[in-house]
Amino acid sequence: MKVPIILLFLSTLLVAGTCLECEVCSGIGNTCNGKMMACSSGEDSCFIALVELPGSFGSVKYIQTMKGCVTSRVCGRSPAIFHSSVTYRLAFTCCTGDSCKHTSVQLPAENIIPNGLYCPTCVTTGDTNDCSIARVACTGEETECLHLAEPVSSDPGAAKPPTPHKGCATPPTCNLGDAIKKFGILVDLQTCTKPTAFASSAAGRGRLLLPSFIGLILAMLLV
Repeated sequence: MKVPIILLFLSTLLVAGTCLECEVCSGIGNTCNGKMMACSSGEDSCFIALVELPGSFGSVKYIQTMKGCVTSRVCGRSPAIFHSSVTYRLAFTCCTGDSCKHTSVQLPAENIIPNGLYCPTCVTTGDTNDCSIARVACTGEETECLHLAEPVSSDPGAAKPPTPHKGCATPPTCNLGDAIKKFGILVDLQTCTKPTAFASSAAGRGRLLLPSFIGLILAMLLV
């Protein structure tokens, strides 16, 4: 039995009408406002994320808020903490429709008590990126060693080896996959390994700054 053309047309409209729309924005502070935009194929949820960033040269920390579309596969993999010489905290939650208007996000509590584990951390000198000299003491629930690599420039004249960022992380940080780019962290490589129970030139918190990592966080890829 043939399906009437009018039914096919109506079914097409229904499918098109189910396209998810999310508010897309980024800004400094605990909230931001933006336009509603259609999500891409495979993105079936909206998200609200908070990222706590250290200020330049030891100034007061500040919070970046982001909203947009994401795949629901990463929902529930929050909160996340990464630290080497300074600490970055990320929390996000998924929502759809009107529920996003009443959804709140809280950053994970910062636990500075050492847990006896250590991870390699980066000590950058000039144009070199040496991540094998120092180790950082992990704290709280940081039981993974995270390695992030900044992409190489597409300009042949400016191309350099990827800038690495290494340190301790909570398990959810390692499970974000490609969604980490949605939260403003542009990387070519993201791997996690198990930490060790001994230190070699362990670095303390607040000893070094990672300005390039801050730049990666702020390189928003929401649109």
